[in-house]
Amino acid sequence: MKSTVFAIVASLMLASFIPCLEVVEISEDKTTSFTASTSDPIRNETTSEIPAEVETYDLGLWTEWYHHVDDWPIDDQEAITYYFYIDNSLLGSELHAFLDIYDAWFSADPDLDLYIYDPTGYLVAYSENPYDESEEVFFIADVTGYWSVVVNSYDGSGWFDLYRAVISNAAPILDYVEFNTESPHINEVFAVDACPSYDIEDEGNISFSWYWDGYEEFQDYDNDGAADCRLYMIADDAGDHVLSLAVADSFGQSSTIDFNIRASDPGWFSGDGDETQTLEMGMEGMFQFDQMTSVWQVPDVLPGEPFRFQVGLLYEIQLESTGTATTTLSLDAPPDD
Repeated sequence: MKSTVFAIVASLMLASFIPCLEVVEISEDKTTSFTASTSDPIRNETTSEIPAEVETYDLGLWTEWYHHVDDWPIDDQEAITYYFYIDNSLLGSELHAFLDIYDAWFSADPDLDLYIYDPTGYLVAYSENPYDESEEVFFIADVTGYWSVVVNSYDGSGWFDLYRAVISNAAPILDYVEFNTESPHINEVFAVDACPSYDIEDEGNISFSWYWDGYEEFQDYDNDGAADCRLYMIADDAGDHVLSLAVADSFGQSSTIDFNIRASDPGWFSGDGDETQTLEMGMEGMFQFDQMTSVWQVPDVLPGEPFRFQVGLLYEIQLESTGTATTTLSLDAPPDD
């Protein structure tokens, strides 16, 4: 009798091939996208043949491909190979196989074992339970190519059911906080903190890439050679800009989001010496004009002579925001007639 050996390498423990789902809400004023696969990864006993009975399920963040080989015969010492095909879009997906030995009347059931090999032929997961016990294996597909699932008869002939599934790798979940991104002034700092973002498979290894109008921006505050999860920026001109963020896991699956940035010039309307000036953004600033000249002496005039005195004032005010934006305002108050 063979000893029981069961080896599994996996990141998700699945029940009936369906993972626990998480509802993720995305803000309506942002554009978010996720990478997804459209290929069918399940193959028959040849790499080119896709079974007609493959079922596909939309699980929200995941896609599942499922196939059942029903009541298939196997001879003593025979090995039957089936395949998965993993392309770049499916890297990080979970491969799952479950082997159930068919109970036949009036005959001994075979002792079957189950194996998964990577595209190089290296054994990565196996299940070798004794006698006619069921077998089950998992593995995370970390390279592209044809992966093989082998049903091997250790002892005896009979029938089996083989259930196979591929559950795609979900892209990271974007979580972020914005600072002053709605309408920053020219040369005023705004920021996005995406550090709360995470990989739903608990991989814990995600990378951040930032783009300003399609050109990559790089900030490495940790000095580790990778872009930081926070970005601080200044727009040096007025107008519409797009700040993009891509968050990717170690397998290259990514989520992206665009922030529409409109930098504004904090220009003022001019006035004729009024103490209240209105900003273009609908704000108001109050200024108290104080005497900044010496007392002028009016020259003596002869009684009865006409006297006319006119004064024109020019104030120049410099406005500085809490950032680095600076605006100079000139108030011209011409002399009254």
